[in-house]
Amino acid sequence: MKFLQKVFLIVFVVLIITETGFANTEKGNWEFSAAASFMSMKIQDYDESFTSFRLAGRVGYFLTKNFEIEPEIILGKVDEGFLGEERLGYILSLNLAYNFTSSGKMAPFLLAGGGISNTFPFFPDVVVWGIEDETWILINAGCGVKVFLSKSVALRMEYRFQYYFGSEGVEDFTCHFGLFGVSVFF
Repeated sequence: MKFLQKVFLIVFVVLIITETGFANTEKGNWEFSAAASFMSMKIQDYDESFTSFRLAGRVGYFLTKNFEIEPEIILGKVDEGFLGEERLGYILSLNLAYNFTSSGKMAPFLLAGGGISNTFPFFPDVVVWGIEDETWILINAGCGVKVFLSKSVALRMEYRFQYYFGSEGVEDFTCHFGLFGVSVFF
């Protein structure tokens, strides 16, 4: 896990330092984005490690040059681990993003929103991933940067904070993760 964190940090710093494209966000533009997140966890009281993979897809519409509305779906899969079977979970969110404009080729952004889910990262004996007949409410907050490779293509890196609540018998909790992907503008 520490290795992946270091790789993520190095890529993030390199992308911020280098300017390689043309930031082009305009009112009425559409953005299609796909991103992925991977998590691996080893808990000392357990002999095995657990892995989780998330794939996010979103379609954004620029209400103004800076404000964008982004409906989002995140699908997640966890290996067999302590659950004894693979699980698939979903997160459905509606986010509002603020894209900072500059004369450079990067567009930093902030986002906030909310949604519903049957999913959250798993911790043995505490919470479970992809439970049928369970729904949690979540609040999203995050920040990131879009590094434009051309007028219509950008790399997208972001940090996401999520707060889950509303399920009976399960305590509220938070989650932190990073997403790395690509955006296409049209």
